[in-house]
Amino acid sequence: MIKEWKIEQDKYLEETETTFHPLPLKKLRRFPTDIGEVRNFIPLPAIAQIMSLEKAKLLNGELHIYFIDERWKQEK
Repeated sequence: MIKEWKIEQDKYLEETETTFHPLPLKKLRRFPTDIGEVRNFIPLPAIAQIMSLEKAKLLNGELHIYFIDERWKQEK
């Protein structure tokens, strides 16, 4: 059972690395039990890499993420 779990996790790790390339990923050690916060990874467009996060909020069950393009802000 643990072997199958590891194979599955390795598959997800490879998929995550591909999806978020070239962003760096931080790998954490696994705790003996699955506790704590549950987080989801959301793929973002490449342009988001050069932007700053302004805010994020949940509206009617939908996550809205707002970014600021600092280049545009400096031109004004």
